[in-house]
Amino acid sequence: MTNARSRIVKVYLGCDGHYRLPPVGYANAGAKYVITSLWNIPTKLSVLLMNEFFELYRSDARPTTPEALTQAQNYVRSITLGKLKQLEIGRSIVEELQGETVRKLSLTATDDVKP
Repeated sequence: MTNARSRIVKVYLGCDGHYRLPPVGYANAGAKYVITSLWNIPTKLSVLLMNEFFELYRSDARPTTPEALTQAQNYVRSITLGKLKQLEIGRSIVEELQGETVRKLSLTATDDVKP
């Protein structure tokens, strides 16, 4: 006999090798909110965003989920390079973004070369 609260939820294997719920699977599993991105963002930058989101969400102010996410997004948008360099994850983000910039510049330079 199964618990009335348990559910069978189908998952799928993503191209990165991680198992995920299909988009409707989250709702079927009882999730009230799903936070996802519509485009690729640097991994460590998303860690900073989610860390800030959970800090706000668990704070004594108890903002709603959408409010906490908006505040976290504003924090990430407005953080200065100096403040970023003070954080351990921030230093990693700077390195990650510098690597992306160098990679994009090298691809652009290669694309500009005509045979």
